Amino acid sequence: MDHKRGEIYFIGERDANAFSDFVKIGLVREREGRDSNDRIKEHQTGNPRPLHLHHVVPTVLVSIVENTLHRENAGQRVLGEWFRMPQDALDRAVARCVELATTYAGHVPTLESAEALESVVSNGTVAPATEEARFWHAKYVQADAASKLIGSAKEAFKGLVRKLYESGVDISAVGTIKEQPGVKRFSKSKFREQYPELWAQFSETSSKIVARFSVLGDKDATDEEPALDDARALLSAATVANESSVDYTDALLRMHALYLGLLGQESLHDEQKFLATAHLKTLCGDNESIEGVCRWKRTLDESIELDADALRFAHPAEYESCVTVGEPSASVRINRSAGGAPLPLD
Repeated sequence: MDHKRGEIYFIGERDANAFSDFVKIGLVREREGRDSNDRIKEHQTGNPRPLHLHHVVPTVLVSIVENTLHRENAGQRVLGEWFRMPQDALDRAVARCVELATTYAGHVPTLESAEALESVVSNGTVAPATEEARFWHAKYVQADAASKLIGSAKEAFKGLVRKLYESGVDISAVGTIKEQPGVKRFSKSKFREQYPELWAQFSETSSKIVARFSVLGDKDATDEEPALDDARALLSAATVANESSVDYTDALLRMHALYLGLLGQESLHDEQKFLATAHLKTLCGDNESIEGVCRWKRTLDESIELDADALRFAHPAEYESCVTVGEPSASVRINRSAGGAPLPLD
């Protein structure tokens, strides 16, 4: 887990005598030895308009906070980390950033405790369930159900975009199809079989803690929050469109708007799931499980680690002989906003 402190900065640009609506939301990690004023100097290079540091919010878990803000404001994204934000939208984003920073600061002891327990072998004991454990179990289950529903809706929409593209429909307003080359994979088992001496030379046995965490009980509970209505609406519309021969091109933009809205909702549930997991792990302690709540088995296992980078450098021909290339594929990339840039693959 990234507990490092840092700053979230909101940089704006001056247009004539006023500020424009364009705002960059980025981060500076404390360990980098820089601050947000350094970043504004870097961004000013090549930018013809004067830049201004609107707000700076110190926070822990800085990369998670930045990612949450980016996803929650996906509908206002212009390009990269730049967003179109009138003053009221900027004020809301800053307030949300402060809220996240405050929330995570309060959970840092729990997050650090959970991380420390990663290196503790569990003792096989089943601990009784407490009210606190049941509380975080319910939070996890609700967040997990919501994340799965939103994920299903997103995939259904991507499926529709792919179907329309393959039918010759122009999908550029909502996304693109990116051809991906086959993935290269190095087969350790094949290399070990063909080159046993090199395998022995470039590998060593090490011991490490192997941890497996899972939540028990009813993991299929449905979260009936009204906030998920958009997810259900997108899933229903995209599913019907996928199964129909009717041209749903006109409905794409409406579905795309729902899709962008779900990115922000998804981040909320991912945040809750992340925090619930940390609390459950801390409550589990060195026990192997909490009755009816969760299981966190941690064992000390021996494994053989191959130094693949050193091997590839010293014996490139032998290494390449055990590399396979998968079939090319086409990935759907959904635009960040109407007419905007594609999202990173997810």
